[in-house]
Amino acid sequence: MSQKTSIFSNAIIYTLLGFLPLSFSLFFVPIYTKYLSVEAYGLLNYFTIFSSLLMPIVSLGIDQSAGFLYWDYTKDNYEKSKFLSSTIFLFLSIFCLSFFGLIVIKLNILPITINSQNINLYYFVTLALIFAFCTNIYRFLLALYRNESDLKHYSILNISYFVAILIGSILGIIILKLGAKGAIEARTLGFFIVICVFVVYLSLKNKHRFVLDKSVMKTLIKMSFPLFFSMLIGNFAYSMDKLVLEKINGMSLLGIYAFAYTISYTLDILLSSIGNSIIPQLFEKMKDNLELDFKILNAWIDFIFVMCSIFIFLSFIFIKFFIPVEYNLSLSIISILSLVILPKILQQFYLLYFYKYKKTKFILYLNITYLINISILSYILGTFYGIKGVAFAVLISGWINYFICKYFSSLLEKTIFKPTFFYYLAILLSSMFLVISNLNLFKYQFFYSILITLSPFLLVLLFYMIMRKEDLMGYIKSVKTILFKNKLWELNRH
Repeated sequence: MSQKTSIFSNAIIYTLLGFLPLSFSLFFVPIYTKYLSVEAYGLLNYFTIFSSLLMPIVSLGIDQSAGFLYWDYTKDNYEKSKFLSSTIFLFLSIFCLSFFGLIVIKLNILPITINSQNINLYYFVTLALIFAFCTNIYRFLLALYRNESDLKHYSILNISYFVAILIGSILGIIILKLGAKGAIEARTLGFFIVICVFVVYLSLKNKHRFVLDKSVMKTLIKMSFPLFFSMLIGNFAYSMDKLVLEKINGMSLLGIYAFAYTISYTLDILLSSIGNSIIPQLFEKMKDNLELDFKILNAWIDFIFVMCSIFIFLSFIFIKFFIPVEYNLSLSIISILSLVILPKILQQFYLLYFYKYKKTKFILYLNITYLINISILSYILGTFYGIKGVAFAVLISGWINYFICKYFSSLLEKTIFKPTFFYYLAILLSSMFLVISNLNLFKYQFFYSILITLSPFLLVLLFYMIMRKEDLMGYIKSVKTILFKNKLWELNRH
């Protein structure tokens, strides 16, 4: 195997293993919705949200910077031991201080209502703090093993995490029948055991064992502290819609919204993963001031519209046959949240100009802007229109951030890319989805529901036939070529 092939193979393996923990929420959704009430499912997701908000506080951004700082301490085993020992010590110290702060502060000011789930507030926050701590160590270990090209331990850690969460959920929900409370307890305990085993193993593996160095810790804190604010604002911004919804409408609607968000997030993961292979190519040419090939970007945008247009149909089939009727309202929310991907994906292109001119502080400003917009709009629209109002707040905030990003990137450099077609089709598709969001498709005959959910996809195809027939024919020809080659390969093999 050549070096190039080996690198490519490892990249695929790392990507698949990295996606494994993220895929758990999607694959386990039918189990959650079957064994948990809507309110209990909301509590389980609230725990996840709260843990993500605590992650920057428990790490101060060290989990983000440690993977980059690692390369400064790889000269010998002693230097490496100093770095690893000091990093783990900092994690533990910050966690202990956070836990002490948890005891001191008055938790009754926290905006959560969980009495109906029979769980103590102190207990809930303590488990969230432990889960956040474990997640930070987990991310640090992943970066460490990836830097060392240690595919074995990287794989074991990812699989162990997945198994711990899986067993914890099955044990707490299905076997012990303790609901969301049992799932939270079992998942946290399983994750904590996995992290403890890996940390102890890492300590025993080092020849110099535990060696602390003040200069290493100072460097870590100095490098991490700016990232802390960006992480904290970003996590709050992208959790604010759920926090506001729970505060206004309670845990039950949060359960429905969280389910819709989980389904919509799969589309985000798919399209973003494709973008991860396109964006670096564009940035490399942009950085070297070469002429950009916008055919790749246009093809990516075309694929986004096709996937978005057919996603509501796939979601309807999934909810119709695999999810309890209590979650039928989620289809309306999915039709709104799936539109958020349109401005989010295209914004990735304009963000490249900030990286090119090293103006990354604008990204922090964008996070702050998004936090302000989503907080105000979620509260206003959520108060008047409930769960749909919060979903609309996310969509509107996404478009506001996109146009702000586009404007400031144009101040750095003018681009010849004109997304006019993108806007026309986005308006058309959004109009269709907003109409669908106001229909209760589960009350219609199945045949009519299928036609309605397929109508956005058919409309997109019609739009391409009228406006961009040559591109559409080119895509169809490419698909036929691929299928024809595969057919020839099958014939030749026999």
